[in-house]
Amino acid sequence: MSELARLLVREAVDGRLVVRVEGEVDASNAGAVLQGLESALTEPELLVDLSGLGYLDSAGVRVLYALAESAAVRRTRVSLAVPENSPVRRVLEVAGVNAVLPLETRAVSL
Repeated sequence: MSELARLLVREAVDGRLVVRVEGEVDASNAGAVLQGLESALTEPELLVDLSGLGYLDSAGVRVLYALAESAAVRRTRVSLAVPENSPVRRVLEVAGVNAVLPLETRAVSL
C-alpha cells in the first residue's frame, strides 16, 4: 500500500470489526485500500473509521462504492465513522455514499 494511507484493524468493538483508514486516499493507492478493506469483510458487521482520513478524491469515493457492493455480496453490514465537521464527510454526502453506506459520527480509538 502507498505511504499515503494506512489501515489499522481492531478486533470487535461493539460487536463489529473496526478498520481505521488514516492519511489520504487517491488514485495512487485506491486499489490497495480497497483490497485491504475487502479483506476485512470477514465478520457480519464492519465499521470503517475515516476520522483519521485527511483527503479523499473521486478514486476514494469509488473505493467506498465498490466496498458497498462487495459487502452486499458477502452479506456484511458496513458503516462509516466520519466526524460531523470533517471535509471528508461533506465529500461523501455530496457523492451520495451515505445512500449505500450509513454514516456515523463517532470515531473509534485504536
